[in-house]
Amino acid sequence: ENNRDRLCVICAGYPGPMNNFMNSNVGFKSRFNDPVIFEDYIPEEMLEILRKFAGDAYILTSEFEEASKHIFEMWTKNKHPDFGNGRDVRKYFDESKSALFRRLEEKYGLANIKKKKKFTLTIEDIPVKYKRITAIESIPETASLSLDILPTDKTVNISDALILISVETENGSGYGSGFIMTESGYAITCNHVIN
Repeated sequence: ENNRDRLCVICAGYPGPMNNFMNSNVGFKSRFNDPVIFEDYIPEEMLEILRKFAGDAYILTSEFEEASKHIFEMWTKNKHPDFGNGRDVRKYFDESKSALFRRLEEKYGLANIKKKKKFTLTIEDIPVKYKRITAIESIPETASLSLDILPTDKTVNISDALILISVETENGSGYGSGFIMTESGYAITCNHVIN
């Protein structure tokens, strides 16, 4: 107390854990009385962050940007407690670059890749786990699920097979996760995702 003018303590974290922290000691609320709340980024801001990561080094095609914005919209609608905002955009950008390099290596071989292609992210470079699967028709309780088929490569890392799923029916829409189970792109998910 006697040295308040010489000391600055900053505590940072997600809202839930920070509330628990503040409530863990009766004296904290009176000592940390100027909270600064940083709102989560909206999809448009995440897209701008993605463009900043790309900078002058990478070209983002309009299709890649459009698909990325859709993914960011799904993130904000279905936030997990550990949603990382800009950190998640950076991870997504890194995963997209890895997908680009894998695609180009398979298609051209390392020595034959033209420089411009090395740095152009297209819709083909959306990481597999973020590809969207949409039901083609309304799904009655006893009907089987009809899905768009995603082109996939042989999956080596199981995280590459994890996907976000958006299902739209007459009764509304659902979101969840699933796994790509076949090389032709068929996926499996839980019943609650489609109901």
